[in-house]
Amino acid sequence: MARMIRKVEAFARRGVALENDRWSWGGFRSDGTLVLQVWSDDFRKLETGTWAVQIGYPEGDDPSVTEHERLRPGSKERERHIAAIRSGAIQVIELLKGHAIDFTASPRETEGIDADRYGIGGHLVTFNGAAWIECVKWEAFKRWVPR
Repeated sequence: MARMIRKVEAFARRGVALENDRWSWGGFRSDGTLVLQVWSDDFRKLETGTWAVQIGYPEGDDPSVTEHERLRPGSKERERHIAAIRSGAIQVIELLKGHAIDFTASPRETEGIDADRYGIGGHLVTFNGAAWIECVKWEAFKRWVPR
C-alpha cells in the first residue's frame, strides 16, 4: 500500500489551496495548473491501451448517481473543472490519487492521498457517458510547488 498523507497537505505540496478542506476535489495553482483528486479505484485501461481515471459522473439520468450527489458542492466544483478542461482553458492537469476508507460510501471519506507520486493528466475523454482523463505519466513528489 502507498504511503499516504492528508488531502490538504497533498494539495499544498502541489501549490494549491482548496476552496473547502472537506468537500473540494481540486483547485488551481497560480500558474493555471489544475490539480485534481481522483480515486484509486476509478482507473481503467481504455480500448486504446491508455490508462484513464474517471473525473465526472455519467451525463444524463444514470440510476447509479442520485440528484443529491450531483448537487453536492464538491460535485458542482468538479463540473466547473471539467467545463474548464473542455473549453481548452487548462493546459496542465495534475492528479492526486486518493484512497477512500470505504469505496462504497457516499460521500466517500478520504483515508489519504498517495504521498510518493502524482499523475500528469492528458486528454479529456468520454467513456461510458462520463468524463475521464488520460493518465500520461506518474512523477515522484520531489519538492513542494509554491502557491
